[in-house]
Order: sequence, then C-alpha cells, then structure tokens
Amino acid sequence: MNLHHSVFIKVGCMALLMTHVHATKPLPVAAIKHEAPVDYVSEIHPILKANCISCHNKTTTKGDLNIETRELMLKGGENGPAIVPGHGAKSPLFTSSGHLDDPAMPPKGNKVSAVDLKPEELALLKLWIDQGAKMPARSEKQIVWEPLPEGLKGIYSVALTQDGEYAACGRGGHVFVYHVPTKRLVTRLVDDSLKNNAAHRDLVPSLAFSPDGMMLVSGSYREVKLWSKDGISSRSLAAGEIGADSALLREADKALLAKLKHGAEIVMSAASADGQFVVTVGKDHTIKLWNTGTSALIAELKGERSLTEAASEQARVATFMQGETEYARGLLKTAEDDLKKLQDRVKKVSDDLKKAKEEIAPKEKLRDEAAKAKADEAKALSALNDLANQGPPREADAAKLKEANAKVTAAEKKRADAEADVPRAVAAADHQVLELKLANEAVKKAEFDVNGAKSGVTKAEELQKKAEESAQEATKVATSSQKATRALAFSDNSKVLATADDGGIIHLWATSTGAALSTLPSKGTPVNRLKSSSGDAWIAIHEDGTGTEWQCAPSWRLAKTLGGGTTSPMNDRVNALRFSPDGKRLASGSGDPSRAGEVVLWEVTSGKVLKAWPDLHKDAVFAVDFSPDGKLIASGSGDKTVKVLDVASGKIERGFEGHASHVLGVAWRHEGRTILSSGAEGAVKVWDYIGGDRKKSIDGWEGEVTSVSYVGYTGNMLTSSADKRVRLLTETGSEVKSFPGAADFLQGSAISADGSIIVAGGIDGVLRVWDGKSAAIIAEFAAP
Repeated sequence: MNLHHSVFIKVGCMALLMTHVHATKPLPVAAIKHEAPVDYVSEIHPILKANCISCHNKTTTKGDLNIETRELMLKGGENGPAIVPGHGAKSPLFTSSGHLDDPAMPPKGNKVSAVDLKPEELALLKLWIDQGAKMPARSEKQIVWEPLPEGLKGIYSVALTQDGEYAACGRGGHVFVYHVPTKRLVTRLVDDSLKNNAAHRDLVPSLAFSPDGMMLVSGSYREVKLWSKDGISSRSLAAGEIGADSALLREADKALLAKLKHGAEIVMSAASADGQFVVTVGKDHTIKLWNTGTSALIAELKGERSLTEAASEQARVATFMQGETEYARGLLKTAEDDLKKLQDRVKKVSDDLKKAKEEIAPKEKLRDEAAKAKADEAKALSALNDLANQGPPREADAAKLKEANAKVTAAEKKRADAEADVPRAVAAADHQVLELKLANEAVKKAEFDVNGAKSGVTKAEELQKKAEESAQEATKVATSSQKATRALAFSDNSKVLATADDGGIIHLWATSTGAALSTLPSKGTPVNRLKSSSGDAWIAIHEDGTGTEWQCAPSWRLAKTLGGGTTSPMNDRVNALRFSPDGKRLASGSGDPSRAGEVVLWEVTSGKVLKAWPDLHKDAVFAVDFSPDGKLIASGSGDKTVKVLDVASGKIERGFEGHASHVLGVAWRHEGRTILSSGAEGAVKVWDYIGGDRKKSIDGWEGEVTSVSYVGYTGNMLTSSADKRVRLLTETGSEVKSFPGAADFLQGSAISADGSIIVAGGIDGVLRVWDGKSAAIIAEFAAP
C-alpha cells in the first residue's frame, strides 16, 4: 500500500465517522419553570412508559438495559449507567433521548411505535436527574376498584374435597360451596369487609380444599383467603324442649313394605316427608334405602363412614403398593440383565486378552527370524560385493548383485513388518487389560445396583404386605362397626336420613344415593328416637328421656387473608393454589403476565411466608402441585415451561420444555416419578422426573387443556378443555371415559380420591357433577 492510498483511507474513514456523528440533529429542550421537585410517578414514569420502557424492561432488555427502577438505571447496561444523579447533561438517558449522543433514542422505525421526546418532556427528564433522580420506594399506584359486571357468571375455578362431599367454584368475585350428596348450595362465602357481598373484589381464578376438607382457600388479585369450616355442634335438651315425634309411616308406605324384598324380616321402617323414600331395617341388622316410586333399592347402608372410607383408602394404598412392588421387581430385572451383559463382556474381554497375549510370542519369534534372515541376506550381498570388487565387471556378477540387493530389500521389509507387529500385539494386549479393568469396575457397580434393587424389592414387598394387612384390618373394623339399629328419621326436606345404632352413634346418609355423610358421636346414653329439627338440625331422644340437639349445617368463615395491598409477595392474580399433602403448607402461583412468574410457600397456621421464588418464570404461573412426599413443588407458566423446586433447599431441581404455549395445569403422580402438564396448544405432556425426559406427548384436543390431574393412586388422568370436554385418559392417551353435558369453554375440573365424583365448570357458569363410574350427571349447579 502506498502513502497516498493510506491517507485516502484514513480521510475517508474520518469523513464517514463525522457523517455518522452528525447524522441525527439534537432535539430542542424547552426552558421550563418548575418550583416543586419533579414527581417521578406522575411526570417522569408516563414519559418513559410511553417511549422507553417497552424496550428496556425486565423481559426486553435492549442493550442489556432495564430502566424500570432507579437502581436498575444506576446499574445501567452494556454502555454503563443510564443516569448520573445530579448531572442530567451527563446522563446517557437524557443525552440519547435528546439525540445529543449515540445511539439516539428511540431508534427510527422501532417496532413499538415509540416517538422522540417533546421539548417539555426532555426538560422534565433533565431536571429530574439534576434533582437527584429521586424515585419513591415503591411506585405502585393505589388501585381503585370498580364493581365486577353483574352478568359475569362464568366459572373460573373449581375445587372438590378428596372425599367428593363438597364442591366449590368461583364466579366473578364470588365463591359458592355445594354439598354434592344432597345436591344443594351450602353457602356463598362473604368477606364482611367488602361492600359487594362477595369473597373478593376481583375474579377468583384459583380454589383449593385442604386434604381434610376443613379449609378452603381462594385466590384473587394479589391475595389468598383461607376459609375455615366449623365442625358439628351439639347441646343438651331437657324433656320439655324435645317436642313431638316425626310422622309415622303412611298407609301407602306400609303397603309398599310388603312389596319390598328386603331379604329378612323387617323390624323397623320410616318414610320421607315427600314420600319418595323408605328405609327398612331387617332382623339381620341390614339397613336398606328404597325409592318408593320404582320400589328399587337405592343402597344398602353399612357401617360408619369414617371407618368405611378408611378401609377403602387402605385398599387403594394396597393396590398402589402392588404396583410399586412390580416396579421394583422391574428395576431388579433390568439391573440383573445389565449385570449379566457386563459379566459376558468381562468373559469376552478376558478371552480377547488371553488371545492377544498369546499372539505376542509368535510375533516376537517372526521378528527375530526376519531380523536374522535380513542379516544373512545382507552378509551374502556383502560377499558378492567383495568378489565383484576383486576383478573386472562382469555381466553375471551384476545380475547376482541385483538379485542379492532385491533379497536384502525384501528381507528388510519383512523384518520391518515383523518388527511393527510386535508393539501392535503388545498394544492390543494392553488395550484388553484396560478393557478388562473397566469391565470389572462396571461389573462391581452393576453388582451394587443389583443389591440395591434387591433391597428395593424387599422394602416394597414389606410395604405391600403391611398395606395389605392394614387394608384387611381396616375392612374388619369397618365390618364390625355394623350394629343393630335403634332409631330412624328423615330430615324435613327429605334429603338426609339419620340412623342411630346400639352404640348411641348417629349416622347421616344422603337419601338420593345412600352415600354416607356425617357421623355424630355417642353421648354415652342409647338413643331411642330421632327427629329432624329445622333442616340440618337433629334431635336424639335418649333412653333416659333427655335429648341432644345436633347442628350439622356446615358453616364457613374467613379465617385469614394472605397478601393483599401493596406489600403482597404475590404480583397480579393468584392463578394457582395447592395444599401440601399434610395440609400444613400452601403453595401459590401468580405473576405479571409476560414479565415474571412467582411461587410463594406459606405456612397455613401462621400465614407466614416460608419461601418465595419471585422470578422463577418469565411469565405468570398458572399451575402448582406438591409431590406426594411434599418435598418438591412443580409449577407451570405462561413461558411454556414446567419447573420443579426443592422445598428444603429452594433450588430448581428440574426444568421441562416442550409446550408450544402456556402451561395451564401440572400434576404429580402418586409414585413421585412422573409429572403431567397441560398446555394451551391443546396437548398434555408426560414427564419423567427421575430421568428428566419427556415420556409422552398426547394430542387430540381442539383447544386449550385447562386442567389435568391424576386419579388417586392410579395412572389415569382427568382433563378439562376449551372444546367443552371432560375426559378420563390413561397415561398413554387412550380415552377411558368422556363426561358429556358441558356447553361452553371449560376452565377447570377436579376428581375425588377414589374417582367416584367429578366436577367441572366453565364460561356457561354451570358447575356440573358426574358419577365417575357411570359418567352420568349427578347434579348441575347453575349460577344464581
């Protein structure tokens, strides 16, 4: 390159640089009078929000710069701090906005339609920085609540107690609780501090019952409310307070008794006030409930509810443990198969090593023989050369020398090849030695794995045996709880039947299905008669003439509010709630849409925050669930991911990606190794938590899959979706059952632990209840 050319390039670059620097003309800055300090919230934030924050925020940090807070402005981005408090003219936030420095902001043709700041806006921005760039500790505006529309009756959340007795749904800011067996509205939850006779000011997108069914939690905007269910109460009555007995059987009912095939001599009976039901007690102590219109048997009423349910639960546990034992045996077989393969490998490597060692000596012999042969040929060549040098050249001698040289060359090649074969043979043997070492180490590890798998099988078999023994014992206890009946009575509204046994215990039953309801404990004195008193109240007349009045109507009261106000650890709406298996902790999922999603762990009794993960996701959290042992929490977010948190350490244990849209539901299987997630793209993913891989992707929905849950201890799943379907599926995606009747987009579903009761609700505002076995609709609770 000549000097002229070099000078040309330098001058040209300077010209380009100067052109770039002056390409954008500085914007005018107004001269303003501003007596009071510039207020960030009312004067600066609107300017930045309209033209700057859309590109420089938590989720879109252009130039690695976020200007949402003073601290973040001071931290700056890839070009340093955005502000220098007290020096507006030196602050890049002002100089770039005023086009005094590169890069000029906002850039031309930006995608968010940001425009250049006006002279007055630039003046305010500079003055604010000159005054120290002060910002309030929390710049959140006070929310002014408007009443929700009266026509907002769609259901946005549903919940069901594990026993299937109570169902709840959220409509607008209201929460309704229903009693499934008697098909009636129990209560509408009300926060007395609100003026709109509702549970919350905002929508209720999440609900959850505690494992024991004694608490219901509802989530709304930045708050969670805990509603406590009061227990059954009783009071003693004097003889004068008891009143008259209930009406006896009508003549028609007496005639019906003769037609009923009870199976034993009927010794006691009663009829409901509406004439639809009759109950008969046989001499064999059996209790049977009948439909008077069809003379059909509704149910045989057996035992005490708590004991019967305990027996059913133990039976399910025993069945589950059978599966766990089979799983452990499968792991053992796999470990034994792997060990056998490794043992075979050790044998093969040992044989290969022996063969490799055996090949070294022959190759060394060939090497030595080739070296000797080469030496002999070289000696012969030397002798011929000596003879040739003693006389005149002859044609015959030249031919012999040529032949001898060829023999030497061939012998040298043979020697070299033989020489090279020896280290190769040694290396092959060394390689087999290493392989044998590795194979033996692998065998030792496999033997360790087999021993561990054997221990796992032993433990699983022990647990299975214990579960089966517990199930047998629970069944025995439940069966033995069946005692002779002393009194019968239907409630005034004919929805409930009460029976009193020889032990003084009173059992309540749903007349429509025969489902066991509450059990009222014995007062120590036998009960001779029963009568209904104002709906959910019962009077037991004892053998000594005294009485006990029982108030059985469930009462729900607001026990505690978590979060709320400007100090809540939950941002925006609380979309997900779940109790830990022991009911002592509560996980909530919330977050700012398209910005951040958080999970908060609460202690239920105190309402304290135990742990919080404020930036767990990049979008709002829509689903949470505890692992069966309560040690892990799975969360699903609008950022299309599922994450698993370790509760003790607070660390993220797993992250699963694969959804094409928002994750709306997550569920742990009872074995603690598998997680389900449902997505807005219309798919359910099955994840292997242990391996960290996706096991299955299930399609087949025509809209968002809004909820997913496992059915008790089984591998079946329940889903609700935007295409108006509630479906029971296997883990492979095969449909077991579909539950018809939904008329609109479904927001959620829930299922009882034994799979007998299913509820779902959606935009049409109807909470539907199905029989999990027959798929028949049990009840439809419309919006009031």
